[in-house]
Amino acid sequence: MGGGKTPLVSVIVNAYNEEDVIGDCLKSVLNASLKGMEVIVVNDGSTDETKKIAQDFGVKVIDSSHEGLPQTRNIGAAAAKGRIICFVDADMKVGKDYFKKIVHDIKNFDFVDHTEKSKTSNWVSDYIAYVRAHKRKPVHGRAYKKGVLEKFDPKYGYYCESEMAERLVKKGRRFGLSSAVAYHKESTNPKVFITMGKSMVNYFRPVNLLYTISSLTPFFALPAAARSIKYGDWRVFFWEWYAKILMSYGLMQGVLKSIKK
Repeated sequence: MGGGKTPLVSVIVNAYNEEDVIGDCLKSVLNASLKGMEVIVVNDGSTDETKKIAQDFGVKVIDSSHEGLPQTRNIGAAAAKGRIICFVDADMKVGKDYFKKIVHDIKNFDFVDHTEKSKTSNWVSDYIAYVRAHKRKPVHGRAYKKGVLEKFDPKYGYYCESEMAERLVKKGRRFGLSSAVAYHKESTNPKVFITMGKSMVNYFRPVNLLYTISSLTPFFALPAAARSIKYGDWRVFFWEWYAKILMSYGLMQGVLKSIKK
């Protein structure tokens, strides 16, 4: 992708067993209005058809041995030739002008986050998109100028992007929020939330920790009920509790593993 010239944008898609979604992801990336991009899929030891599907799209595929999100981000970034490095999750689809907006909006910044929405992939995705649109503050980057991006730290796992953003801001790097829109299919897999909890051991933030642990007490029912009423869907109450209990379980596993070391 991009011929013999240095591409303006390198798109890195990290994937592990994403055969159900990576085709739609790559189709949206390759159909974007910005042409001449370099597209790299880092296949993190998938045991399904992820690699074959990516190869069928004609993009560059790099294999890794199930090393996790931080390391696959680093592998993709090391191979990228573009002046702007953009990370796209395999379960995401991007808008037609996504990369054009990234290129435009990053001009006055060193790295940017995007605007995330849902295309009614499931009601959970709709709810998470609502939360992010109404009350989130940007916590990580999606696109970086090449000279700005540093290595993601493996010890932060799921939270490696948040840690990267904090690290760069502390060094005086300029952060911005792009108008580029991506559509994300949120996972309901229990393993995802358990992994998030485990990662919290190293990415320690008191507010997040207290919020997660509170799910094990009756007090958590109050904010969960309030969010359910505000959103207008009783399922939110049970979803909030479900996710946080699994994260608490993962957190306890992470703490025990850390103690045994």
